[in-house]
Amino acid sequence: MKTISDSLREFTGEYKYCSLWPTLDDGLHAIADRIDAEMAELPRGKNGEPIHVGDTVYGEDGRAWRVRGVTIGEKSQAHPDHVIRATSDAGVWRYLKPEWLTHERPDSWGRIADELDAWCDRADAGGRACDEPRSFAVRIRRLAGGEGER
Repeated sequence: MKTISDSLREFTGEYKYCSLWPTLDDGLHAIADRIDAEMAELPRGKNGEPIHVGDTVYGEDGRAWRVRGVTIGEKSQAHPDHVIRATSDAGVWRYLKPEWLTHERPDSWGRIADELDAWCDRADAGGRACDEPRSFAVRIRRLAGGEGER
């Protein structure tokens, strides 16, 4: 991933033959070095992606969370390094560890059944070609319900 500091360094290279180049080069390289030194790296989720404010992330239970804040360096027993402050669709606030979270919605039996029905809705314009796949979706949901999964 290209950083802001990388972009500044590239920018100065584009003006190498400009009369202002030595001043521009020194000044922007100094700013790029400060950016590298002073910026904090965002915590990364289970999938290796940085977690930003505004992201939707998913917990190990498949529940979606909206990231409202990221605390870096908070030291406490419950949250040793990084804390993700997030809300659910119901407005419940939680403090979550980044290693619990992923940007990819986890698979579930219920989700597979929903996608099978959606596929049938798109593919079966006339009516009866999807009877058997829809019966699979019903069976999958029945199993998912027995496992407490949706």
